Amino acid sequence: MKKSTLRLSLAACALTVSTAPAGFQTHQPAEVILGNLYAPTQALYYPMGITVDPVTKKIFVCDTGSNRILRFPAAAGLTPKLHPEAVLGQENMIDRSSGTTKHHLDSPRAVVFDAAGHLWVSDSANNRVLRYDNPSVGETPAPNGVLGRPDFVTSQHGLGAAGMWKPSSMACSGTTLYVVDESNKRVLRFDNAAAKANGAPAQAVFGQADFNSGVSGLTAKNFSSPGGVALTTEGGSTTLWVSDVDNARVLGFPNPNAGGPAGATATRVLGQADFTSKANNGFVGAGTLFWPGQLTASGGSLYLADTGFFRVLRWDSPGSGQNNQLAAMVYGQRDFSSGKAATATGAENVRGVFVDGDGALWVTDIQKNRVVRYDHAPQKPMDSDFDFVLSPEGNDIQDPPSFGSGLAIDPASGKVYVSDAPKNRVLRFSSYAVLVAGYRPEAVFGQADFEGKDAGLWSTEMNAPTALACDSNDQLWVADTGNNRVLRFTNASSQSNGPVSKTLLGQLAYGLGGSSAGAGRMNAPRGLAVDGQGTLWVADSGNNRLLRFNLALLKNNGAVPDGYQGQATATASAPGLTSRNLNFPTGLAMNAGRLWVLDGGNNRVLRFDSIAGRANFAAADGVLGQPGFTTKTAGSGAAEMSVGEGSLVVDSFGRLYVSERDNRRITWFNAAAGKTNGGMANGVLGRSGFGATDDSWDNLHVGKVTGIAMDPRGSLWAADSLRNRVLRFSPVTPAVTACEMGANNHFNMTFKSTTGAFYQAERSADLKTWTPSGAKVQAIGEIAVWSDPALASGKQFYRLREVAP
Repeated sequence: MKKSTLRLSLAACALTVSTAPAGFQTHQPAEVILGNLYAPTQALYYPMGITVDPVTKKIFVCDTGSNRILRFPAAAGLTPKLHPEAVLGQENMIDRSSGTTKHHLDSPRAVVFDAAGHLWVSDSANNRVLRYDNPSVGETPAPNGVLGRPDFVTSQHGLGAAGMWKPSSMACSGTTLYVVDESNKRVLRFDNAAAKANGAPAQAVFGQADFNSGVSGLTAKNFSSPGGVALTTEGGSTTLWVSDVDNARVLGFPNPNAGGPAGATATRVLGQADFTSKANNGFVGAGTLFWPGQLTASGGSLYLADTGFFRVLRWDSPGSGQNNQLAAMVYGQRDFSSGKAATATGAENVRGVFVDGDGALWVTDIQKNRVVRYDHAPQKPMDSDFDFVLSPEGNDIQDPPSFGSGLAIDPASGKVYVSDAPKNRVLRFSSYAVLVAGYRPEAVFGQADFEGKDAGLWSTEMNAPTALACDSNDQLWVADTGNNRVLRFTNASSQSNGPVSKTLLGQLAYGLGGSSAGAGRMNAPRGLAVDGQGTLWVADSGNNRLLRFNLALLKNNGAVPDGYQGQATATASAPGLTSRNLNFPTGLAMNAGRLWVLDGGNNRVLRFDSIAGRANFAAADGVLGQPGFTTKTAGSGAAEMSVGEGSLVVDSFGRLYVSERDNRRITWFNAAAGKTNGGMANGVLGRSGFGATDDSWDNLHVGKVTGIAMDPRGSLWAADSLRNRVLRFSPVTPAVTACEMGANNHFNMTFKSTTGAFYQAERSADLKTWTPSGAKVQAIGEIAVWSDPALASGKQFYRLREVAP
């Protein structure tokens, strides 16, 4: 870290400040945000449902990952990057947190209008369905009624005629509402639904013998996992269609509005030859299904999101056809025999489907966080491209990185590595400037190219990588967590896409990925640290231990570690709560021969002094986050922690930074090695203060930070996995607030800087030769006062730099 310097000319009392900052201040904002900026106002996140108001033509999208419904202007005025005009389920466009109130949603999955213009929303994780009487008016409409729960503030799941458990898809026939009660494995019918009191019971149930049953089955009367629902009308007859996901079929129930309370029998099946088959051998065709999901209908035509085959299917007049009727049309694939992968003409991961009054087919894509539209869908020829895409953040152009698992910065080249766990890869950025300009990586590890995202076990593949570490020899170490191993890449800063790893630790050979506590084996490693002697430390998180590999770059594949900590023997793995035991360690940091360990399950940080000479199963020399070695109480005060998972950084001044995923914050400890057990942190980022629980999607708060790293300039980078972004916090520059000649001809200077930091002043007459002047001082609060007790004659210049305690 470059030293922070203030220079002062005594004669002119003129002050110049160097470009290098000093430290941080509590609740300071991040100056750079990569990935999802203030994303809820600009992007969709896991959209699962869509509908169009038949009167106003406005579009309503279930932005499931952001716990809200976004309303867009009428289709005629849409542009691809158009931002939404209103939000349901949040009190503003910034928030995306879940909740159980009248104004919050938790994972909404479907939206539908009834004939009277009421909007129904399946608030899945709250086990309820909400009714909005005027959804197209205002910026944050509130619901007017609820089914599944007796009020707006409870969320317990239930059975019976009035209970629900994770409701998903819905359909309406006039004023009758049908709800897929997914986890209860049934479909409920509510007659004249909008007139019902809150928590009113359903009038009929499909898929179960009565309202108090919730069993799965493979018959004409049961479902295994209902996913979608829709109603077709042919010649005055109505059919209720229900997709049965695990049974790879769609069932049709005739005249559903007139049926009794329970026990209805399906008379039509699509995707299977009969009602007792669920065959799916991966064969793609017009009569086979794979993970059939949401349904929608237009007149006598039925549309299905056939999720596993990356397509939407259409059947014409299925209610009057034969069982296992072949689909008439496919959208998103070239033909019926294609479906092994997504194509440029369709959605990459189909979820929601809806056909509007103009015959346009709308499809939500949770992989690329967008909505695509096929105009005049019934008249489309095979292999047609979509006509419109709605992607406010532009994710239709390129799959963005899923920032948030781990970070490392090469000390020599300055290149930045980010682990992208959901896409099973590590991205390399050529510089800070390139990263900040638009997160365009120059190379990818773990995949052959930037389009790949499959997990694998071979030398060029990864499975949910997390922690990263760079050493001075241009080696990149990767905790390949899902494969229970650690990989080493040589010449990492210059490798092209898909490089071959040169060393494998944790497994005996490539192609193996099982977990074990045996010698040379690992279980979900999540932390890495490399010291100046080439020793690699691995936080073997699932085995509740640390592994030490001396001269790691010379190790053979599957090498047995040279030492261990956290367990009494080399093959033990049980968690413990003593000065010698660990419980899910995830973060490691080395400094001056000292090893710091983030012991996530015990909500603490352990300090091991002179670790290179320590025997196995050594006792830690200190603890932060707990008053002693035998407690693990979670808390958010200055002397407390609530970790779960996180990482550590130590700077050149001995300041320790701790990312606490469960507290949604980063804390720092000045002169950490000198803290007594249970010593208090000196500052916090991501919260307004210690003990605070404030949260918002902005640059003052963090979601769940699991990776932090410090660059050579002293800026702290944080990977926020909850909000899919990377934040950069730049240290503040000390600011002189007063300088004066004091008593006995002393020169006094008062400055504002980082709380608890230490500073040393130096003096020069020619700006070439500098000598220490006076004693080093510590900032009390954010204010420090320094005095030169032996002022020299003539013009003098002073500079102030942060130093170790």
